[in-house]
Amino acid sequence: MVKTPDTRLRRFHEKADYGPDVIHAILDAQPLAHIGHLVDGFPVVTPTLQWREGDRVYWHGSSAWRMIRASAGQPVSLCVTLLDGLVLEGTRLASNRLYL
Repeated sequence: MVKTPDTRLRRFHEKADYGPDVIHAILDAQPLAHIGHLVDGFPVVTPTLQWREGDRVYWHGSSAWRMIRASAGQPVSLCVTLLDGLVLEGTRLASNRLYL
């Protein structure tokens, strides 16, 4: 993955790894993804299943799906998250989560 202003990690950037091996491992480990797109100018995020073949990522959807029709030729955002653990403290504000 090429690091661009749109893809760079802004918080904790020192933890970022843009190498293909890490990105492929995350995509291969987590089939659940969220696709962000615009429908009639309104942002919509849709959960779906994704899979990788080589350097391409595919996601489940019908050709009649409004996201595919509305996003034809437009940029979309794919988010795949691996929740590695929870750090539970005495209060909610002190609690945290760990991402891979």
